[in-house]
Amino acid sequence: MGQGQVHHLARHRQPNPELLALVLWAAPLAPERGAAHAKRALELAVGDSAPPIDRLALPAALHLASWGPAERGSGVAAQALKSAVLAALSARAVTRPEPPADATRSVEGLRCSCRDCGALRSFVVNARRYETEFRVAQRRREHLRSSACGLDLSFETLRVGSPFRLQVRKTM
Repeated sequence: MGQGQVHHLARHRQPNPELLALVLWAAPLAPERGAAHAKRALELAVGDSAPPIDRLALPAALHLASWGPAERGSGVAAQALKSAVLAALSARAVTRPEPPADATRSVEGLRCSCRDCGALRSFVVNARRYETEFRVAQRRREHLRSSACGLDLSFETLRVGSPFRLQVRKTM
């Protein structure tokens, strides 16, 4: 498959990790050109869509990694792609995500109407609160956890004081 054919395919298709993997595998390049070729192949396969790391580069790198040594060939460009993906993911992991502007979560599935679940429901739909605590006995803590099963929340029992506190956080 020639460079012109790959360019034509890439312009007329959605981002395709398998196409990127094939382009990186098919090009016989010298090691010193591997990184440049990986970047160009990514540009051709991505086109104007974004973000390339999540939707294309990472799946393509995983696709290449699943191939055996005979299928992978020299892997110079694929190694450059792997390095680029790891660098992008490392940079993303260093920065803490910003909480969403609106902390409202769905209460679908929270069917109980007891006082504790009512307080939990109020917290879940509150747009400004990300965390709350319930100072309740074990049975009521377990009830809150089971009633909220499937909601976008995390729970932690803080073993301080009596009764212990159940800390509830909205997950990002």
